[in-house]
Amino acid sequence: MPSSRTASPKRLPEPPHLAQPKLTQVTDRTWTSWHDTVIAGFQGSAETETTALSRDLFPPAGCFGLRVGRAWVATASSTVRSLSVPGGEVPCAAVSDVTVAPAYRRRGLLSAMIRHQLDDLTARKVPVAALWASESGIYGRFGYGVATWSATLSGSTHESAFLPDIATEGSVVEVSADQRLAAARPVHESVRAEQPGMFDRPGRWWEMETVDPERWREGRSARRYLVHFDAGGTVDGVGTYRFKDDWNRTGPAGKVSVGPVLASTPTAYAGLWRYQLDLDLARTFSASGAAAQETLLHLLADPRALDIRPADGLYLRILDVSEALQSRSYLADAALVLQVADPVLASVDGRYSLRIARGHAEVARTRKAPDLTLSARDLAAVYLGGVSVGDLHRAGRVREHTAGAVREAAGAFGWTRSPYCPDNF
Repeated sequence: MPSSRTASPKRLPEPPHLAQPKLTQVTDRTWTSWHDTVIAGFQGSAETETTALSRDLFPPAGCFGLRVGRAWVATASSTVRSLSVPGGEVPCAAVSDVTVAPAYRRRGLLSAMIRHQLDDLTARKVPVAALWASESGIYGRFGYGVATWSATLSGSTHESAFLPDIATEGSVVEVSADQRLAAARPVHESVRAEQPGMFDRPGRWWEMETVDPERWREGRSARRYLVHFDAGGTVDGVGTYRFKDDWNRTGPAGKVSVGPVLASTPTAYAGLWRYQLDLDLARTFSASGAAAQETLLHLLADPRALDIRPADGLYLRILDVSEALQSRSYLADAALVLQVADPVLASVDGRYSLRIARGHAEVARTRKAPDLTLSARDLAAVYLGGVSVGDLHRAGRVREHTAGAVREAAGAFGWTRSPYCPDNF
């Protein structure tokens, strides 16, 4: 069956200013035309290599949009996965594919879709939603807060010497995609257990690691795969990189594009980075989508050798305050009443008693006077422990009603590792 974009080539579409888009659920029959619209919405071309994979990762049941006749003019999707949080994990809707056709912007279609999706996820008792924002100013008004911060790292490989006391042991070897995939699964789960912000990878999600169309390479090599063996021969780290060959009048000037480094031990992390920084013919390196607090900074003998360009990372949305807060652990005891302001979801808006003892929380609705007031957006920002309640208070985004409440909340919500999300969706 031809898609709606090619079904009637001679018939003009209805004038957008006269059309009345209708909220519509995607079905098996309409998924292809919906997916074509998603690709067009991101200014892309048809991706035959990834279409079947995309359908499995985001099946029709989680996809919807707005249509005019048979044509999709706005799209959105979600699928529920498990997100690692401090000391645990929580079911989380991975939101993606949000587009609005240019001719239908500024008509409230985005707001209608996002509100519909939030209501649906709430009704299904999904406690948290997450997304990557293509434009950073859009989602805060819907209660999404920046919960992880990413960065683009870059520097000269010749200036990347490690401190003399940084230990490396074992070895690194390049492997095939299939070999790396088998080795990466246990490493990923080991890291995820300690690293807030990471998603599980059920079903075909692991295949995203090996999809590598030529147009994604931007003149660089195909993706190359690494594993690190500890001293006893057990795999304890994995990585990927690309190489772009270049030369100048003085000789080689190649560039290494470093992918996510997942390591369950400090020596594996250091070893994988050292291998990539020492590649023959390389003179510069970069790593986009790295953690803003990337551990590499603490390995370098000269910290000025690393250029760090921070950016917003994963956005979270709290849909069930009690379930979300009770799903994570805490570093300090606390007894607080939080006023959560949420103009979008009445089910979230209100006061909550938060009692934390021995790392675990009990949360319930209450009518007691609040110790702190914060928005649903800012509760999402502090949820993974990467944004300090104290910093938001100094920015005027958290209000303190009881002296010492900010310090108490900041001590409880912090965590031993900054959150980081290497999973794109």
